[in-house]
Amino acid sequence: MSVAVVAAAGGGILVSSSADAAEPTPKTIAAGTPLGQGSITGWHLKDGTIYGADINPDVVKWFTGTWDNTVTSNSVKDGALGEVDLNAALKAKLNASGPTYLKHWGPLNRNVLGNGRSELGNTSTAAPLGDGALNIDTPSAADKASFGNEVDFTGDLVKDISKLGVSVYTTGENAARGNNMPSITFEINPHISGSTRTYSSMVFAPNNSTSNVWTALDATDDSLGKVWGLTGADMPCNINGARCTWTELQAALNDGGEDAAVISLAVGKGRDYEFHGAVDKLVYNAKTYNFEAAGVTAS
Repeated sequence: MSVAVVAAAGGGILVSSSADAAEPTPKTIAAGTPLGQGSITGWHLKDGTIYGADINPDVVKWFTGTWDNTVTSNSVKDGALGEVDLNAALKAKLNASGPTYLKHWGPLNRNVLGNGRSELGNTSTAAPLGDGALNIDTPSAADKASFGNEVDFTGDLVKDISKLGVSVYTTGENAARGNNMPSITFEINPHISGSTRTYSSMVFAPNNSTSNVWTALDATDDSLGKVWGLTGADMPCNINGARCTWTELQAALNDGGEDAAVISLAVGKGRDYEFHGAVDKLVYNAKTYNFEAAGVTAS
């Protein structure tokens, strides 16, 4: 064993061996004492004894601040990275990268009967807009489905509707049961002169479209025939009687009284036949509404 004798500061002598040198005694450093660079060695570390107060403030800031490229896979723990940890510009970019889903769209529960269902979801077909569609099911003639919006269209005037339509997917089985198609329904205050009625449903009930393909229907196209009706025994264009074309419906509602006003807008089905199909790409004036599994968007 080789032994080295070294003169130490203050006249002392330190004896050490290259084979079995004694471990030096760790220094005692008071909590809160600023530490210079290189002053912490392996001898000073003991589980649980290093705290934020023991670390230089600049080092604490480095660890706790937000720095570009300082987060690595070793720094990430499940559930520990939240929105508050992200840079504001990054959050804005992430939010802008996805679609904006609209509020107030869903089943009109007060107009749903029995087992009628309307559900945003995927479709096995190539939807006319996006990837999804609104799937509509009425298992029997007693069921009714209704999906729409009771907020955003309230107060619109019927006379101001210039574009209106929807794309429909139906089947041969649906058509075999009769004239069996989804509808567009507006709840309105008709304001018909000479009538005290303040509520009616204004319904677009088209004739059967081609089975097993998506068909775009223009609800304002008079060539579709008398496909519009109003509910209420004293209403013109009666849904259970002499229905009207779009032009005839507008003339009947604009009879010199107060303008007919919208309460809600919905698409749905029932109560008449069993139906299983879908709708998508609802057009209303300047906007086109896209039904996707995650929600409704507008363009």
